[in-house]
Amino acid sequence: MLSGEDLRKVARYYRMPVQRVEVKRAADIKRLPNDILMSYAMAELELDSKSLAGMLKEEGKATINEWLRVFAEETADEVEQHMPPPDVVEKGEDAVKEWQDEHAMELVAAGRLPELPPGHSYSHPLELLANSLEIQFDFAYGRGRRGRGAELLVAKAEEKEHRYPSGREVEYWTLTGEVPSNVPLLEFGYSNVGKEGRHEIFVRQNFVTAVSALWSALRGTPEFSQYERRIFDLADNVRGIVIAHEIGEIELAKSGNAPEDPAEKELAAEKYARRFLEENGVAQDYYRLFHQLRAPPCPEEGNRNVSSIVMETL
Repeated sequence: MLSGEDLRKVARYYRMPVQRVEVKRAADIKRLPNDILMSYAMAELELDSKSLAGMLKEEGKATINEWLRVFAEETADEVEQHMPPPDVVEKGEDAVKEWQDEHAMELVAAGRLPELPPGHSYSHPLELLANSLEIQFDFAYGRGRRGRGAELLVAKAEEKEHRYPSGREVEYWTLTGEVPSNVPLLEFGYSNVGKEGRHEIFVRQNFVTAVSALWSALRGTPEFSQYERRIFDLADNVRGIVIAHEIGEIELAKSGNAPEDPAEKELAAEKYARRFLEENGVAQDYYRLFHQLRAPPCPEEGNRNVSSIVMETL
């Protein structure tokens, strides 16, 4: 059985190097790759929205920039220790996989990495590892293999119920105590088929915290002044919007008509979510503010997500 410290070692092993971008304004925490480094910072420092908002208002953003520098350097140092030599890379993917297996076994033998559950290897797809980790931990999500595109998130999950203004109630799980690897802060939730065969919805509390902090730091600025007297309980409405999106994902899966392209699938789920929210009494201002706060700055530099596209249609 893996301990919490073991799990952190596993996550750090899969992390890829990223170079921070200096945070000059609050929105810069959403820029790639700052959003990945902020995901690490919020998980390990256990920040709340009030303290994060205060730092986002801080002149020069010195505290946040120091965090990002430290996490970027720590990640780079960790990755450098696990990079195959150039002569192995030249031999191709199979040679790299073999080297990674042997290297991981050496690290396990030296006590620097924990032994994985039976039948698992550090070069196996993270989807398989996540399935195994869910037996011990409440929630685990994995995608890809070690390298670019790999994501791993393990967290505690607490069952909750969200009530919409219409009176409709939806059960979901809130994720806390995260251990992330390469997971952007702006990734807000997940849905899957649980152990009992029913669809389950998961909402990242760190995402809710970050969006709430951004709102506290940015409210009153010209860009967000239109919402000043119309937003009351943002955090609760953020959860409701995430839940609606995940319901859209579930409905798409049930229909069998989900687009193969991930971005198109997200947009299709978002279209369903918007209709669902209107039907259940969520004010349009909350929906617009949610996506405005989530959309990364500088889209011309490739910093775009589904919220960026949604904002172009509102």
